Formats: sequence, structure tokens, C-alpha cells
Amino acid sequence: MSRGSILRMLEWSTMSASERDALVDRDLNKVISSALREQIAALVSDVRDRGDAAVCDALRTFDKVDLEPSELRVSDSEWDAAPSLVSTELVSAIDDMVDHIRRFNEQVMTHRGDWSFESDPGLMVGER
Repeated sequence: MSRGSILRMLEWSTMSASERDALVDRDLNKVISSALREQIAALVSDVRDRGDAAVCDALRTFDKVDLEPSELRVSDSEWDAAPSLVSTELVSAIDDMVDHIRRFNEQVMTHRGDWSFESDPGLMVGER
């Protein structure tokens, strides 16, 4: 922002559909090329039309993973075995991350404007 510029406060609930679209789409072309946006739209459309088969095709194309639609669902045995495949440190870090995100978003839902809280000793988070 340039010196002397004023931050505009927008109220989503009072904005028209076109104003909301303009806000959401602002500078999108600087972030995502139109060619990539078209590719994403085609992928989403394909998944809507063909479901899991399209997901499997995309996995083959982009991730080099060869699965059939019946293999997309994680089995109970795979789910039960998963914790033993990662370190306790990683599980702890993921649990901490989920806790931080949950507490932050609880604050977002109940506060407006300038607020902060100590998420962990010495870790201040919030919005201005």
C-alpha cells in the first residue's frame, strides 16, 4: 500500500454478487495463469461427470499413481495401521497444528477487528 492510502472495510453480507465475485477474483490472473485455470476447470468438470474414474485418471497424469476407483477408499486395516507408520513426533506435531488452527478459527468466528491471544507460550496470533 502506498503512503496515505486508506484500508477499506468490506461487509460480505451487504455486498452484491458481482461485488463479491470481483473481490474473490481480484488479481487471480497474477497468481494463476488462464491456461492453468482452464485446465483446473476441465478437471473439475471431468470429476463431476465421471466421478472416481476421473480422479484416478488425474492421479495417473499428475502424480504417477495408478489406482482403480475401488482403491481410493482407505480400508479399515490401512487406517488402523497408519499411526505405526509415522513417528510419534510427527503425530504430536499434527495434533498441535490441528489444535492451533482450531483455536485460531474459534477466535475468528467470535471476534471482529483487532484481537490477539497467546496460542502457546510466547506465540501471539490474531488479526488487526
